Amino acid sequence: MAEADEVSKIMAVAEKYSDYWSEWHSDIAIGRKGPHFFYVYNDKYRNFEVFTPFETAEELEKLIIGTMAENMETINAVVAESVHMMFDEVDINENVGNYDPDFHIYKLLRQMEIMTGELGRWTEMAAGTYRSLANVCKDVKFGGKGPGGDANE
Repeated sequence: MAEADEVSKIMAVAEKYSDYWSEWHSDIAIGRKGPHFFYVYNDKYRNFEVFTPFETAEELEKLIIGTMAENMETINAVVAESVHMMFDEVDINENVGNYDPDFHIYKLLRQMEIMTGELGRWTEMAAGTYRSLANVCKDVKFGGKGPGGDANE
């Protein structure tokens, strides 16, 4: 009976994160005698990015939220590194001893091209992750009031 109870909790978590399942090629497999499995499959590369056992609904929820967090970490790191390298390539042509407004106009235009390119490259993954996170956060309770102020407070 305890196992059936946990399976119903697992299914409730799966339903709670229904937007997640529609955004990613991921699913769960409920084991009849052994562990349950959570997976995220990458259609493009035809491999499992995540394939891991879990036992409880709480573990499943952490796996779901963890994969969303990992996606955002990846996007942040790759975009930051890529943008930094491309910005450096533009900066290398600056003549520091001689102010040239044309160079700064060119530099800003080039930076905007770089940002547009990087944002376009990551849009699909970011949009899917944001939609999933929005579903997760809509049920978060903040003690009667929403959070305020700086994120570092």
